Amino acid sequence: MSGLVPVSPEEDTDAQDKIGADTVRGAKELIERWDVRLYLALDEASNLLRLDKMPFFGAGKLVELLSVVSYLRSADFVPPQRIYNLRGTAEPIAFIKDGQKRFLWVQPTRLKGRSGWGGRPDLLVTSARECTVAANDFVIECKHVANLRSAAIRAEFGKGFDLGVKKYLIWSFYKPSPEMVAGAAAIGIDLSGVGFDTAARTHDIAPGQLLDLFTAMPDKADRDNAFAKALQRSTLELEQKTGLSERLA
Repeated sequence: MSGLVPVSPEEDTDAQDKIGADTVRGAKELIERWDVRLYLALDEASNLLRLDKMPFFGAGKLVELLSVVSYLRSADFVPPQRIYNLRGTAEPIAFIKDGQKRFLWVQPTRLKGRSGWGGRPDLLVTSARECTVAANDFVIECKHVANLRSAAIRAEFGKGFDLGVKKYLIWSFYKPSPEMVAGAAAIGIDLSGVGFDTAARTHDIAPGQLLDLFTAMPDKADRDNAFAKALQRSTLELEQKTGLSERLA
């Protein structure tokens, strides 16, 4: 970790303001392009464009909201709709991307993996209006701990395997070490830091820059299918080991 001594996300008003401003900027684009209106709660007053300032309700949730707006921004088409309760658990959001109908779930609760266990990823993209292993496609998680450890990444890998997704992205409020990024990539997880603990935080993060970053990274993960490819490599390695064991038996 370089640059600055990490500031608690709960106290980092500069970061909160930048994330909030780009979230509202993205929400304005969605209204102008497709008449998609976003609400933090269940009332009209919580429309993102009616807020003088984005309220703070946790750094992880702020990053999650920016992720929602940015991912929808990368869609080919989002039907005109009103999306309520983004601060909590929203109904699945229908959209078209790469010519395919998809659904974005915010804090989904009605899902079970191969294990039969429940779970609640921050964001889940599915190919159908259901959270099943057959339909689960993409998980996006938002972390805001200063020292993201390997055990946490391995736990996310286990979740991805259980849910049957093809790609997995973790946003970190703090910048993870190169070793942590490389280790995550080796098991098919895209790990990206927002970087508010670096010296660039005040001068180099221009309006719209976070919005563009949060649009580009999931879009790349969508194309790469890195999690699925990591599982395929692992399966091949196991088959080779099994074959060798059988020959030696």
